Amino acid sequence: MTTSPPNFAPGPESDYSGVVPLGEPSDAESARPPIPKDASRVREITAAGLAVSAAVVAVVSTLLPYEKFGSASAKETPAFTVQLTSWRQAVSPSPEVGWDAGSVALFGIPYSLAAVVLLVSAGLLLGVAGTKGRRIARLTITAGATAALSMFAMMAANVFAFVSAGENESAKAAGITYESGPGIWGFLIVAVLAVGAAVLALLPTAEAAQAEMATPPMGIPMPQASQVQPQAPQVAEILESPANK
Repeated sequence: MTTSPPNFAPGPESDYSGVVPLGEPSDAESARPPIPKDASRVREITAAGLAVSAAVVAVVSTLLPYEKFGSASAKETPAFTVQLTSWRQAVSPSPEVGWDAGSVALFGIPYSLAAVVLLVSAGLLLGVAGTKGRRIARLTITAGATAALSMFAMMAANVFAFVSAGENESAKAAGITYESGPGIWGFLIVAVLAVGAAVLALLPTAEAAQAEMATPPMGIPMPQASQVQPQAPQVAEILESPANK
């Protein structure tokens, strides 16, 4: 009985050069330069400064009259003037007839709350640590900016309607004038500063960009067609035949 030695043919080695990645970044994303950490920190500090400025201007603006009206006598001299602030209304000098001050819209309360939220947001941005703290800071500063912008839109509509009342013939005949006050312009500055702070805080940071770039693309091995070769048998056995006996 004769046998031939086993024939071991090496199989094709594993080659992953044809791997097709899933979610591979595009050329525009790969060419995008990374965000410097210093630039991200400067934006956060600037956003915190704008938030603090908006909070201070908001508190000061609540003390200023945002609209006022007055009555003039026949000699074109003002008989009295009423100034409305976010907390009260002041009459000067006192009119000859009784004047009921009544109640006023306390716009100072929501503006004070918005100022507190902006101050807290500034503190979080200056002392932020980690992704969780940064998310909280972005949430609070967005809430403060939204409140400031909504309050200004409501007060601006109120002042516009108030001033438009002075265009009536009855108001002109009575010598009553309606004007806007400096407080409404202060609230406009608050809205601009708060929105600017929120925009800077919501911009992507260096840590977020690095975390995105560090994520490897997922894929599955797909061998190329040119590399597919038939695999030879690992062991070839020659059975004993009658001719070999």
